[in-house]
Amino acid sequence: MTTLVNQRELAQVLGVSLPTLRDMVRRHAGFPVESRGDRGVEWKFDPDRVKAFLAAMKAEEAAAEAARHEKLAQMALPLGSTATPGAVSAQQLAQALAEVERQLLELPAVIGARHGLEAHAVEDVRRLLVEAWKSGRAALLGAS
Repeated sequence: MTTLVNQRELAQVLGVSLPTLRDMVRRHAGFPVESRGDRGVEWKFDPDRVKAFLAAMKAEEAAAEAARHEKLAQMALPLGSTATPGAVSAQQLAQALAEVERQLLELPAVIGARHGLEAHAVEDVRRLLVEAWKSGRAALLGAS
């Protein structure tokens, strides 16, 4: 039979502070307490039972974490997949691209007006944006 220890001794065995140990006992209903202390009577714990309880709790937490990761992996968007739940339709993609293009091509005029740029500079920036947009759109849509 293992020698029973009080709270301070158990905290030392576990390498935690006394407030941390008290919090653990309070938070975990199944925490193995041999006898609860009260008014001058010390709490008593079996260190082996406590270590086994904490190891089991840690194993349960690890299993729950693994299950969460597995669930997330199942919900992840596979690369190259075209039929995934919540996938964007071709029409939605076309509408989004059209809106991005509209906003992007307005930028040179807005920036030119804010900063007093000459018309040829604004047009040069617009031309560069159109080239970059066409290239990016082609890459996104798989065109050559």
